[in-house]
Amino acid sequence: MALTIDNPTTIEQIERRAAALGKTADEVISQALRAEEQAVRSGPLTGETRAAAVRAPRDLQRSYRAHLNPTDQRTPDEVVGYDENGLPD
Repeated sequence: MALTIDNPTTIEQIERRAAALGKTADEVISQALRAEEQAVRSGPLTGETRAAAVRAPRDLQRSYRAHLNPTDQRTPDEVVGYDENGLPD
């Protein structure tokens, strides 16, 4: 089946996205349609699912911060275990 897109802005968006992702226009359109279909299938956000969607990034951020140790004065290379030459210790 052939598909004709007459909107120049839409064509530009597809081309930019394809170039950025290293994909073909067909792949970009197919991916967008799958994402849209998934969103439709999952239905509208209810109060509970909306609240969970808002909480998730906050919970992730809190979890990440809880693992940080502000008293640790080591450099990132020291934490990872690399010496001054960039080689593993």
